[in-house]
Amino acid sequence: MAVVLFVFFDLKARREEPGSSSACPGYAAYRARTRRLIPWVY
Repeated sequence: MAVVLFVFFDLKARREEPGSSSACPGYAAYRARTRRLIPWVY
C-alpha cells in the first residue's frame, strides 16, 4: 500500500509542478532547495 501511495503522490506532484511554477515566481528556487516527497532522500 505504501508503494501505491508513493507513486500516486509522486505523479500528483509532477502534474501540479508546472502550474505552481507559472503561478508562483519563487517556486523554482523553492523546488531547487527542497525534496519532493521524502526529506533528505527524494
